[in-house]
Amino acid sequence: MAQIRLIVIVYLLLGSVVSVKAQVEGISRATIAQSALPIVFEPAASQQDSSIAMIGRVASGTVEFRPSAIAIHSGRKETGGFGINFDGARSTVPRGADLEQSLTNYLLGNDPAQWRTHVSNYAKVVYSNLYPGIDAVFYGNGNHLEHDFIVKPGAD
Repeated sequence: MAQIRLIVIVYLLLGSVVSVKAQVEGISRATIAQSALPIVFEPAASQQDSSIAMIGRVASGTVEFRPSAIAIHSGRKETGGFGINFDGARSTVPRGADLEQSLTNYLLGNDPAQWRTHVSNYAKVVYSNLYPGIDAVFYGNGNHLEHDFIVKPGAD
């Protein structure tokens, strides 16, 4: 299962960079995009915007988790998306939770020094104490992004 997830993630990444007509093991890109692959989250690459702590990969785009905000991009960043700011929240760095058994490898380009290998995957992203006594947890439910606010007793 982890190998199929890796193939699909690499295929989706390559598909967003160049137009590809190839098929992966007889499965078309449209079928992959409509599949119920679970959403996984990973630490952001150090080469990216340093304000991004975690990234979620979904079939149609990415979710970037930043302190006190998230950005959702459909397809390539240039084509659009939207952001959610947590007004009045503490500047809390999101972290991965519930480590998955799968890993992601990014073997892009010809220079192995630029490749990212063995990137940990997580089932959830947690903002601890986003507001006093309130945590926010983001997770995938099938191929849908969902969230919960965990309110501790006595928190307002």
